[in-house]
Amino acid sequence: MVTGKQTELIPIPFPPYQIPYSSKFTDSPAFIYFVAAFSVAGLYSIITSLLSGLALLKPGYAKQLVSHFVVVDVLLLGIVAAAIGAAGGVGYIGLRGNSHSRWTKICNIYDTFCQHLAGSIAAGLIASIVLVLLILLSFFTLSRKIPK
Repeated sequence: MVTGKQTELIPIPFPPYQIPYSSKFTDSPAFIYFVAAFSVAGLYSIITSLLSGLALLKPGYAKQLVSHFVVVDVLLLGIVAAAIGAAGGVGYIGLRGNSHSRWTKICNIYDTFCQHLAGSIAAGLIASIVLVLLILLSFFTLSRKIPK
């Protein structure tokens, strides 16, 4: 998403003039939120990996860490899902436009930029599915550690 940038010549009403106009992810708050949410999720995964390695060295803290991880993982899943939804909504408007509000589609002009966006949103969706599976794994690990 961050590397997606494209500059095209856009015709203005007085031919034969054309002006260069670039499109990048910072043009939309939804795309900025997408990048920020996945950056936070990536940083959190690094921190949890380090803490999980520490918990292997000191097993007494493992149950507490896993319970905290499950709660924060679910919170991050909500943030990541909201980011995917926001970026997907803006991307869909860029792809199809909206005739009711007179927003024209831009993916016919910025084709490479839209391909970068689509790839980023698809990768984000796959990452969120993996996050759901990891949350389920953490939950089942925690439930096995609780005595019955």
